[in-house]
Amino acid sequence: MLKWTAPSIPARKVGWERAYVEALQKYADSPFVWGASDCLMGPADLCEAMTGVNPFPIEFRRYRTASGSFRVLKSMGMADVEEAIAAVMPRIPVAHARRGDVGVGEFMVRGRMVLATYVVMGSTALGKNDDGNVVVPTLRLRSAFKVG
Repeated sequence: MLKWTAPSIPARKVGWERAYVEALQKYADSPFVWGASDCLMGPADLCEAMTGVNPFPIEFRRYRTASGSFRVLKSMGMADVEEAIAAVMPRIPVAHARRGDVGVGEFMVRGRMVLATYVVMGSTALGKNDDGNVVVPTLRLRSAFKVG
């Protein structure tokens, strides 16, 4: 089992807006890569840019496939990305999510339902899958979590 202690996420830093824009642009421009720029690591990196704390350290990022990501989550005692986010960020109503918060949605990808994380950008949220960027209406997310 991967030894991991959920960090406490502090308040957003002064100037978080600029850090958010820069990190979001980098995430949007990066190709999808498991363990580096996927639907969980992108929001984690954005959290670090805005608060100074990355909830998922380098040890967490040693997977290179979808099945590898599930093995890592399981080794940490989590069933899915929603449990991973919930371990480090407080849940909020989806309607209260603001820029920089994280959402989780279940959407159809290539004929199957997939649970994924998204970064709230306002009325829309940005996620990734191996086909590239995915933008969905924020209010279609099934849950949301406060970042800082």
